[in-house]
Amino acid sequence: MLYLKEGYWWMDPAQQAVQDITNDVVMDLVQRYDIDGVHMDDYFYPYPSYNGSADFPDSVSWLAYQQNGGKLSRADWRRDAVNQLVERLYKNIKASKPWIKFGVSPFGIWRPGYPESVEGFDQYNQLYADARLWLNKGWVDYFSPHYIGR
Repeated sequence: MLYLKEGYWWMDPAQQAVQDITNDVVMDLVQRYDIDGVHMDDYFYPYPSYNGSADFPDSVSWLAYQQNGGKLSRADWRRDAVNQLVERLYKNIKASKPWIKFGVSPFGIWRPGYPESVEGFDQYNQLYADARLWLNKGWVDYFSPHYIGR
């Protein structure tokens, strides 16, 4: 667990143990209960404000990745960790009970400028969530976007 500057405790999504625990909890729910779906909110990496706008404190896992020959940029490495978790959850849920739906509520927009007129919070670079990839790969059954009223 990592302590963030605004008082939050956060699990590092790049750590295998965190991914294993998350998968184990989800699969326990899937296997033990008569549920129709599994829904993940958007909390993979925290909003910048949760850590006083400082970078996420994952230096230990980042250094371990680099020492093991990792070549991705830090941002791509973070996205890859989230992508692996989303893919793993989807495939394990479907292998156990194919009728259960798996969805995510991504916060913000995929990328500013896609399409050109779109502006807003960049989930790809801020939360390291590549929702477009998940959709294109078929790793989610649905999205349920957040609504931010004005």
